[in-house]
Amino acid sequence: LSDLLLRQFNCCIADIGNILKGGFELENIFYTEPKRIKTAVGQVGDIIQQISGQHFGGHSVGNIDKILAPYYKMTYDLFYEKFKQVGASEEDCVFYARKESYDELKQSLQGFEIKLNTIGSSRGSYPFVTTSFGDCDNDWEFDVARAMLEVRLEGHGKKGFKKRLIFPKLIFL
Repeated sequence: LSDLLLRQFNCCIADIGNILKGGFELENIFYTEPKRIKTAVGQVGDIIQQISGQHFGGHSVGNIDKILAPYYKMTYDLFYEKFKQVGASEEDCVFYARKESYDELKQSLQGFEIKLNTIGSSRGSYPFVTTSFGDCDNDWEFDVARAMLEVRLEGHGKKGFKKRLIFPKLIFL
């Protein structure tokens, strides 16, 4: 009843994939559609923070691997072109572009987890967010799913004192 009186929502499924496509406006700032995985993951974190501050309860981001895969592929393409321009062989271009883009993906997901577990709302709560992933249709989606699991398993913090963070809750399909 209180959510109806206060005009707040309790729980939601955010269609973040459609929010990112073509760009969006958040707090009077227009975000352009990302062209790299690090930007896409950062924007997803910003959207989640905004949603969390405007309602109580949890929210879900379904198929985050499918949402992030196109931006991961764009990052790969950028690295591929970079290595191609310096005269690397086709095999080296593929190898190094894959390595660099995957490293950027993991770094981005580490920052995403840290953001969701350290930046609280004015109510003192952290975004209770659940992400689902793992129903992969291609290698790009598979890499995102694998990176999410690796980041969670590796934990955060100093060597010897690492711990796994709480959010986002992970639903692996």
